[in-house]
Amino acid sequence: MAKILSKVANWLYLVLQPQYLHKEVAYSHLYHFLAAYLTQGFKIRTAVYTSVLGHSQLLINLYGKLDCGTCLVPLNIWIPLNYPFQDENIPALEPNGVPVVFVVPEHGLMIRPNNNVDSQGRFYHPFMALWHQNYTPTAQTRDFSLLLLMSCLKITFEQNPPLNTPPAAPPKVQPTNTGPQLPPKMSYNETPVQLPTPEPPRRETNGPPLPQKPLEAQKPVEPQKPVEPQATQDSSIPEKYRMPLPLPPQDSPSPVPVQSPPQQRVPPPQVVYQDNSELYEPRRLRPQGPGKPPNPRKAQTAKKPQGINEVEDLMDKVTLNENKGDRPILQMISDKINEFLASDESLVTAAPFVEQQKLKIEALENQLLSHLKQAHANEENLQNHITYVQGQVESIRKLNVELQQVDQINAESKDEVAFGTGPGQKIKLEDIVTPDSILVNQLYDTVADIKAHKDTIDLVGGNFKGESELINDENMDQCIKSVRGLARELFWLEVTKTEIGKSMGLQM
Repeated sequence: MAKILSKVANWLYLVLQPQYLHKEVAYSHLYHFLAAYLTQGFKIRTAVYTSVLGHSQLLINLYGKLDCGTCLVPLNIWIPLNYPFQDENIPALEPNGVPVVFVVPEHGLMIRPNNNVDSQGRFYHPFMALWHQNYTPTAQTRDFSLLLLMSCLKITFEQNPPLNTPPAAPPKVQPTNTGPQLPPKMSYNETPVQLPTPEPPRRETNGPPLPQKPLEAQKPVEPQKPVEPQATQDSSIPEKYRMPLPLPPQDSPSPVPVQSPPQQRVPPPQVVYQDNSELYEPRRLRPQGPGKPPNPRKAQTAKKPQGINEVEDLMDKVTLNENKGDRPILQMISDKINEFLASDESLVTAAPFVEQQKLKIEALENQLLSHLKQAHANEENLQNHITYVQGQVESIRKLNVELQQVDQINAESKDEVAFGTGPGQKIKLEDIVTPDSILVNQLYDTVADIKAHKDTIDLVGGNFKGESELINDENMDQCIKSVRGLARELFWLEVTKTEIGKSMGLQM
């Protein structure tokens, strides 16, 4: 066996002192293990072990590769706190005296479960079961140690290696196409055949048919009668729409025609006011003066077959007197409309702008609705907070009243201390006040030291009243050593406090 360095031996001794129960036996076994396997690549450290039940402990960990002849098996050996003896109060799945051995596969290897190694890599053997049952503090035996455990591991792994290389993936077989052959792809030079698209049905825009003439209004057709130009028109159209529109009067200015711009687009429709006063006159013949010849248009409109009911237009019920005074205004409106339709600000060009503004308005509406919903939610949340605060204020007020009553009771009582207003909530003063002694002062100092050690550990770990942690990558080793020393001192302070409490008869 090789001799280990004194620095390693001192480190092992300091690690075993705070928590390990059987320090002498554990130190002896670990020292002999390091002397035998430190030169073979095994190392020692402290790490956190988490059991199956989820409990974590800081244990000594031995890790390295064991030479089993045909292969090197990576191992992780955890040393329990009660090593090497068992404890009946510890649950079955927790580390209990016997070292816990795991096989840790490296990259490219996998665990091969067998009778001694499960799928998680944990090692089982009858040697470890006998260790758990037979090795007790009162038993005088030397059949169980780390060196004997390593010999057992080597023999077991030589007979049944726990690691195996993963099987190679089977080659991918290209699927064979057993279906029908696909049609050839169409080249880019070929032009696809265009099927004739059916035309949509046309929609008639002539409006509903006019009612037919009554039978008694029809006249027999006269033979050999010359046909007038008006007879060629459709008889179903009223006579007032058959004649041409009259020309505007001479005194009214004629509308200026608007020329279409050079772009190829449909010219906007023009609204031209015309004097249709002749059409709005009553459907009867007026007496003519002696010096005026009769108007042929009026005569034609007056000659109307009897019994024919014309389709009456409600827009024709405008009297002549109402239209005469509005001619200049109507003409001006007509010019304005034509000017707007011919300008760049027409409806055709303004439609995209209107649609864009509509989308903006809808988006703004949705945003305002979301803000309104958020405001209602905030209002409800605020109301809940107000209710909660009011409840807390009410409870504080009641507690304040109760404290005032307790204060008054304590002021009136001389030999009792009340801690409530109910019955049985008083303690005699002689049961509370005790004379000071050396143990009391020592207990005070010990408790203060315990709190100081805990606050220092919390400060290093970043759990002290919002302070940032002091440990980092640069001073990690120094912080770990300091925290370990503080924890060791804290353990002895707790033991001291417990002993003082027992001697004073206190329940700690």
